[in-house]
Amino acid sequence: FSQEGKICLPVCLPGAHICNITNELLKLSAADCAKVSDLVILGGGNNVQNQKDHHETLRELDDLCEVIIKKFPHSKILIFNILPRAPPKLVKRKADFKAFLERFKHVNNYIRYLCGANGFRFVDCISHLTTATGGLKKYSNEVLNERKGLFNPDCIHLSLKGTSVIAKVAMGMIYKPW
Repeated sequence: FSQEGKICLPVCLPGAHICNITNELLKLSAADCAKVSDLVILGGGNNVQNQKDHHETLRELDDLCEVIIKKFPHSKILIFNILPRAPPKLVKRKADFKAFLERFKHVNNYIRYLCGANGFRFVDCISHLTTATGGLKKYSNEVLNERKGLFNPDCIHLSLKGTSVIAKVAMGMIYKPW
């Protein structure tokens, strides 16, 4: 959509990794990048879930930030942390799930750091997708179900209601004074 000559170009990359987002941004022309007033990055957890070594994820995040800085120097940048998730198959393998949670936490902390270091806005979506009792901290399917339908039954993808919550958060952050 566009407003006053500025554009918002939604790009959906199901199953993608951070490097795929970086590559899509690299494809944009300088003229198109100059028209982008707000750039919002909301990633899933494919990197964290599928890579045993989170250092590769951190390198991909560094590359993404480098591209954002070069291609969008005058845009407001909003980056969400990785959405919480608890894939049932992974939850059943307790040691694997524990390692996943550690990677998840480390990568989200690094995203927060990169945002601060580069003048981007960091959005902690976890706080918007958990129960008032802090249920996410328990990382169980029962807790995910307490989130009142914000996730699809796979406990990975947002439902329409969850997507609406995140969209409202993004819009609030974009229009909040920088």
